[in-house]
Amino acid sequence: MQVLDTHVINSANGTVTVEFKGEGSELVSVTMAGGNGSLDGDHAVLRAKEIMIQLAAFDSADQTVQTALQGDGLTPGDIHSDAEPIPNATPGSHIRAD
Repeated sequence: MQVLDTHVINSANGTVTVEFKGEGSELVSVTMAGGNGSLDGDHAVLRAKEIMIQLAAFDSADQTVQTALQGDGLTPGDIHSDAEPIPNATPGSHIRAD
């Protein structure tokens, strides 16, 4: 997607939404908790991009795990991880692609 325009929307409920608009009516929106005022303008856009990168990385990892499980007859519950949570992940962040 080639981004043609970006909008940052601060909501009264304490969330910040960044909309990335592309050609062909493509729209990707990232809504984040931002009640402390630290997410505005360029900071909000940068954080939204970080969240999308994390989403893509974990989605790719999930696909790899699913492919491996299919060959071994395992289920996702058979895999245990001591992995640390995503650093700087904002609780309540949501990603929506329209």
